[in-house]
Amino acid sequence: SFMRGQKAVFCTFVDLENPKQSLTSLKEQMSRFPEKFLVVGLDETAFSPDEDVVAEILRATQSLGDGVEFVRLDELQHLHGQAVAGKLVDASPPVFAEQTDARGSLEVARVSPGAIRVDGQFDDWRKIGIRELDLVPAATPQETSTPESKTPRAKASVAYDDRFLYIAVAVDDESLFVDDYNLAAGDSVVLLLDTRSERFREPVMTEGCYRLHVVPAVGLLEKPSVLFKYPTFDLDLVSNNRNGIEEEAVSKTTPGGYVLEAAIPLLNFPYLRWERGATLRFAIAVNDADRNGRVARLSSSGKDAMSNPLSLSDAVLR
Repeated sequence: SFMRGQKAVFCTFVDLENPKQSLTSLKEQMSRFPEKFLVVGLDETAFSPDEDVVAEILRATQSLGDGVEFVRLDELQHLHGQAVAGKLVDASPPVFAEQTDARGSLEVARVSPGAIRVDGQFDDWRKIGIRELDLVPAATPQETSTPESKTPRAKASVAYDDRFLYIAVAVDDESLFVDDYNLAAGDSVVLLLDTRSERFREPVMTEGCYRLHVVPAVGLLEKPSVLFKYPTFDLDLVSNNRNGIEEEAVSKTTPGGYVLEAAIPLLNFPYLRWERGATLRFAIAVNDADRNGRVARLSSSGKDAMSNPLSLSDAVLR
């Protein structure tokens, strides 16, 4: 709990057994609570397809009068930061806004157009001096592993130019596995970006977050696949050859695993200024899934960024 504009703010959760009826009596229900801020859950399936749920919510909120202020859930961390700065509360954030420490900041180098050729060979990366990142274990295997199973090792590089974000990853993996029915569930390289402003950062993916899987060509998959994984809320993605702009990806199997190289159009990330000095939250991860159900992850941030975008590392464009 904290203060905003001389108003007490307290966050709780209300379980509405009958959402439709409860919404029409929201003012009466809120009078039963001493708290000044309530998070109300609404089940839209309680309404018929002919009813305008948004209009019903608007009518209910308007009935509460001017003494009630409405905020987005993802503003809570920002509001708490203001309260801490004003010494209105201690520094402990709300539980659902708890941050996790990530590894130190990264630098993403800018390269000249054409300096990197997406061909699965990394000589051009070494020639222009792009450093490699060690990806470290980021999550405990989700299933029981066999004694002979080993956590994979991987190194990654990242760069950008006027049109593309480039990634190059070399993975040591004793057992390659691609899930033909759910490509994001098998072996893949995962690119995670959080371009949200600070006040809208919460440990869930909302608009401005991106999770992109690049799946190597293994088994029945004849060429690498690039897919944006829900939740990605932007509708104007240019990948998959939309607007005549297409991503590039090449993968090759090696005796001990695979290498993968990809170029992702920058227009897929409209909320970010791709200029020197700009910052973003960023991580490259490797998802390793074996046929026996074992799942392990490596990440440049040192945390399981696929579960919590607050664990992404700060990255500076150079």
